[in-house]
Amino acid sequence: MADMTSPAGGISSSDDMMSSLSSLGTLTATLAHSLVEDYAKNESPSESTSRILNAFLNHLPPDGSTVIANDIINKKDDLRQLADHYISSILIPRTVRAGGGKTPKAISARPGGDLDDVDDIAAEITAQRRDQTKLKADCLARDGNCCLLTRVYDVNKADEILSDAERQSTTTAVTEAAHIIPFSLAAFDEQQRHYKATIWEAIYHMFPSIRDFSTDNINDPQNVLTMWAGLHSEFGKLELCLEPTPLDGVE
Repeated sequence: MADMTSPAGGISSSDDMMSSLSSLGTLTATLAHSLVEDYAKNESPSESTSRILNAFLNHLPPDGSTVIANDIINKKDDLRQLADHYISSILIPRTVRAGGGKTPKAISARPGGDLDDVDDIAAEITAQRRDQTKLKADCLARDGNCCLLTRVYDVNKADEILSDAERQSTTTAVTEAAHIIPFSLAAFDEQQRHYKATIWEAIYHMFPSIRDFSTDNINDPQNVLTMWAGLHSEFGKLELCLEPTPLDGVE
């Protein structure tokens, strides 16, 4: 009897299948980049479509980048509309909130997107508010009373637990609880419900690995970092980004 995991058995091995999937992913990415490059040749100087699409292609995690590449291929005749959707559903909501601005009145739908997905998400959404003071305290304790990025000590904790000598030799600053997925996406009134649901649909579309994440998880400590207040502002405006480390506890 032929080995069913061998070519003789008519079924590729798992390694062959993974190689084929990898090759397919490479071809998809190459085609998407080529389509964006062709679009850029006729793009007006004031237009940002190609820059936006390339930014999402190049900087999203692999699963998200593959989604973007497929979007570009499937919507090759509507690339400007696709870029507008990415801007209005992902970039503007984050930066407007960080800058203290008002929620935009409208958001462009994803070309070819399923409106039922948005409606389903909207139907499930409820405002989730927990005690932010407790959340900050829990995350601060978890993070060693420091900003995770700079290791600057929280000024209030320094005054509370450090000796005078330790206090003199320790750099301190105001720290804040920084949400990775913004807290504003879990807190809104009925008028904002469909708008926020459309944002969630875009997040799930671009980041398939967090599909199980919902408004209920916004205040989960896993979605919160202790961060120096100055960096928190820049983080909210997308002026800095973080990359995962290969191992837990490795900086």
